[in-house]
Amino acid sequence: LIEKYGLAGKKWIEIGCGNGDLLKVLAEFPVKIYGTENNRDNANLAEHKLDGNAVIFNMFTETEDTVIPDAPFDCFMSFNFLEHQPDPVVMLKCIRNNLADDGYGIITVPSFEYILDEKHYYELIRDHIASYTEEALKYLCEECDFRVLESGRIGIGDTLRVVVQKKAGCNAKTAAPSQTAEENTVLNDNYRQTENPPQPILTPAIARDDIPQIFASFPTLRFFPPLPVGERRFARYFVATYDR
Repeated sequence: LIEKYGLAGKKWIEIGCGNGDLLKVLAEFPVKIYGTENNRDNANLAEHKLDGNAVIFNMFTETEDTVIPDAPFDCFMSFNFLEHQPDPVVMLKCIRNNLADDGYGIITVPSFEYILDEKHYYELIRDHIASYTEEALKYLCEECDFRVLESGRIGIGDTLRVVVQKKAGCNAKTAAPSQTAEENTVLNDNYRQTENPPQPILTPAIARDDIPQIFASFPTLRFFPPLPVGERRFARYFVATYDR
């Protein structure tokens, strides 16, 4: 990635760097290293591990307007961190606002498609607030004014990876409104009438009573924005029920 996009000598920042394990790997390459970590103990561990080769900020992307010290950055990294965020739009817009014009980013999240394909429902753990398919993750990035340059599954297929670039000359915008109940009804009808039905994006607009119907109709699901916790627990039950 450094060679492909000309990022040698540039400022890289990992959002949610934990104890610095991945930043330590990055330190072997010719880039300037930064990280953010909300947990003070982890931030201290990262600073110790990097031994002066990185700058770690004990902070979090609270709002779109949160300023990260030493910004702007040329590339950001978010490794299996986005799925923990209650509002991924705010996080990504904050990152975008702290990037240089045409800045790049790498995002990884667990693949919801892999979970369904392999029936690994035990991976739908409580602290994974949002679940993403490849198309849903791309949609989220585009809505936060990033251009998706690369996307796909990596490893054994259980992880989604996208490479994005900040869209120059446009302000971060509000994500598209949630689907209405009428739109969900249309999706259901389309599914029953076509051989290759469009797949829905489930949103908080779906009432709890609608979730059994949606899960009964669509074997592949997309969560964006993330469903409230109560709805997600309810939805998980119907994933397992549908499979049985």
